[in-house]
Amino acid sequence: MATKLWMMAVLSLLKVLEICAVGQEDEVVPAWLDAFGAERVQLAISFNGSSVRPGQLLPKNLTSSSPCVLLDVPSSLNSSWITVIMVDPDAPSPASPSLSLILHWIVSNVAPPHQNGRDILEYGMEDVTYLRPGPVGGIHRYYLLAFKQTQEIQVEPIEERINFSLRNFTAKYDLNYPVGGTLFRVEADSESNGDCTQFTK
Repeated sequence: MATKLWMMAVLSLLKVLEICAVGQEDEVVPAWLDAFGAERVQLAISFNGSSVRPGQLLPKNLTSSSPCVLLDVPSSLNSSWITVIMVDPDAPSPASPSLSLILHWIVSNVAPPHQNGRDILEYGMEDVTYLRPGPVGGIHRYYLLAFKQTQEIQVEPIEERINFSLRNFTAKYDLNYPVGGTLFRVEADSESNGDCTQFTK
């Protein structure tokens, strides 16, 4: 039974993260993510009014400020709080992601009832401030994942963004598997110098 539920959760990711069309060999279930929950939350993101397609390659300067994130929540989750987490699994480079995961953003307690067209910052708590993408090598993926909360949570201060354990965090706050997600990509530019101290700011 447990194996069947696990497979159902994995298969649901095919619907949640529609990233197979980005023209890469991105794995459908990343190694750092166990699986996805069965309920589906749609995330629509935009930077400075420009909508972002799942998997879209963006110029770094467009992502300097936090995105507007809109949730389309199914009726089964409309009375649940939501946490949104943004991470980079490709630091310092996709070929050698020894710093993965980099934590870029946490917004918790996105409160019900959920209304289409409302930015999560309007009715959620920004626990970890937005860290703009700063890839130092190659093209990095930036995942935004939505988690169902079982209750309101109080996120303790997180001092270290490097080698962030998503599994430990979700276990600590009883978030289980993500129920929705999307991603965008940003390429390192000529100004990138390999300095990873930016990830601690």
